Amino acid sequence: MKKLTESIRNELKYKNYLQVSNLCKSLGGADIKMMTITENVELCLNYYDHLTLKSRLPANEKHIIKYGIDTMKKLELARETKKAKKDTRARLKEQFHKEVGIETRFRTHLMVNAHKKAMVITSRVHPGETQSSYALEGMLKFLLSDCKEARQLRRQFIFYVVPMLNPDGVIHGNHRTDLLGFDMNRRWSDPSPWIHPTMYAMRNFVSLIQDERKIEVFCDIHGHFQPCGGFMYCNTYDKE
Repeated sequence: MKKLTESIRNELKYKNYLQVSNLCKSLGGADIKMMTITENVELCLNYYDHLTLKSRLPANEKHIIKYGIDTMKKLELARETKKAKKDTRARLKEQFHKEVGIETRFRTHLMVNAHKKAMVITSRVHPGETQSSYALEGMLKFLLSDCKEARQLRRQFIFYVVPMLNPDGVIHGNHRTDLLGFDMNRRWSDPSPWIHPTMYAMRNFVSLIQDERKIEVFCDIHGHFQPCGGFMYCNTYDKE
């Protein structure tokens, strides 16, 4: 998976819709890579950009978010033509390239990508479940492909993909646990930033994205030792 991540990162043909960044460091010091896949990906903020923005403008962050979303709502209410919307977004992107501050970048991102929902995809929280990496590899190849369905998905969604949540366990040959013997999949509810840095960063990042837009899907890919084929364990919701 590391070789795949590096090869994808270095492909120039993906530069318009793929961004690879570091989410955090694992307990053993390994880089936890995160891929952002969407159209206009150059406007998207990575985890450290979000943290910088939050620390720099703790009181005004919500105002910036509200400004971006309200501006797009006004555009929708004005019922602009597709060409007018395209011209507006082009002008905003041109402004972004002139002013590269995080605040300007974030505001432009909110306006240009306001219509998109988010999808978060993670894998290999259990190191021994190698099937999940094969499944994710196929998913990545599809999302980065030039087929009509993939292009449409990149226009409508922002995909945040973390291919390997537990590289320490993979490196040391553990089946389900990290360096300290913890099952990281049981640490989502209250992770420690010192003992479970990967889960803490992932949970915190998802919270930051939720402040910005709706997360349509959170998909954590596993492998099973008994059932064959693909299947899902899903949350249930009331019809309301």
